[in-house]
Amino acid sequence: MSFSEILRKSALLLIDFQNDFIDPPDTLADLGIKPISGNDRIAAFRNARLLLESVRDANRPVFHVRTGFRPDLADCLFSPFWIERIGSKIPFLVEGSHGASFVKEIAARPSDFIVTKKGHSAFQHTPLDRMLTEQNVSSCIVAGFSGVAGSVDDTVRQGAALGYDIVLISDASFPLDSFHSGSLRNRALIQTTMETVDELSKVDQHAAGRESGLRPALIVVDMQNDSIHREGCNERLGFSHLTDAERNLIISNNQRLSNFMREKGWPVVYVNLAHRIDLSDSASPKIVHKNKQLPSGTGRRTEGSWGAQTVAELAPQEKDYVLIKKGQSAFGFTPLHRLLRNLAINRCVVTGGAVTGCVSDTVREGAGLGYRTVVVSDATYPPRSPYLASLTGRAEIKTTDEVMRVLQSEEELQGRRMVA
Repeated sequence: MSFSEILRKSALLLIDFQNDFIDPPDTLADLGIKPISGNDRIAAFRNARLLLESVRDANRPVFHVRTGFRPDLADCLFSPFWIERIGSKIPFLVEGSHGASFVKEIAARPSDFIVTKKGHSAFQHTPLDRMLTEQNVSSCIVAGFSGVAGSVDDTVRQGAALGYDIVLISDASFPLDSFHSGSLRNRALIQTTMETVDELSKVDQHAAGRESGLRPALIVVDMQNDSIHREGCNERLGFSHLTDAERNLIISNNQRLSNFMREKGWPVVYVNLAHRIDLSDSASPKIVHKNKQLPSGTGRRTEGSWGAQTVAELAPQEKDYVLIKKGQSAFGFTPLHRLLRNLAINRCVVTGGAVTGCVSDTVREGAGLGYRTVVVSDATYPPRSPYLASLTGRAEIKTTDEVMRVLQSEEELQGRRMVA
């Protein structure tokens, strides 16, 4: 992908262009945060303004990412080393103060976006990823005053891990043209302001509209032996109350859906729960293990065991994806979000179970990430659960037949549009 293609769906991230980073406390010197000299200050502001003007001219969004804390730093999520050096007696980035305000030279407009962070990375503990998704952004132009080795570095690394193409502006990130930028060459494209401005001038302002093509994925949650097989742990210990007819219905409908998706060339993703037998790697709520205590020496979906395997009728095929989770949500502590982004997925069809547990957690976290989701009522367990009504604000609820009919219809409509 060429540089101009990367910039076609870009956003500008201006990180920590705040007064306290321009003239920081002396106590932060050993962390590499020093006052910006006159010449560097002039150059940095000039370059940041050029970027701002060029990004706005290209009709791409601008995000001002600021840091702000309570006076007592109780909400400060910087590293312990930073907190020790700042100390509550030294006003630094206090919400509402002059130090936490944006520098006057880089003013935000009403049409710009403002994100407040409490930690180093602009992505950690903030809604930035979801906001970028809503603005159809796939690449980030990054500049900042909090130190190339500081928040700029953290932001570049986390953004790259989330799947964004990152462009780091070396002469608009302090210290300017730092040698440290070179350490990010496997995370970002390192460019100067003028190189970027020149390419932005070539970007077609009308070519970056939101892509609306149908790209669904089937997410099969916990269709494992210990979860649903009649000889699995849940059945043996009385955690499951599925009848044979219900079990066969759920498996049959998952077979139909997975075969339908494969025939269309759409991905099937299995997300299975697997633990050590001592549960020390569990990311599930603690109360789950208290409410469903296992006899000593008994494992449930123990990694490597028969119980942790997908039921034989739904065995993953060569081109399917299999992810292992340690908690309830298929998105929690797994690469599912990045996988779906790699595959350009914009619709999730969710099956499996349990409806009140892992399916609900998956749907709710997926909705927070911006995915449009359909829960298949007769391919989840227990089937046709009345609890599904509580998910109607997060997902559509449809039967297997309805899902296949709707996807078939949308695919045909999309094909006619492409021909026209």
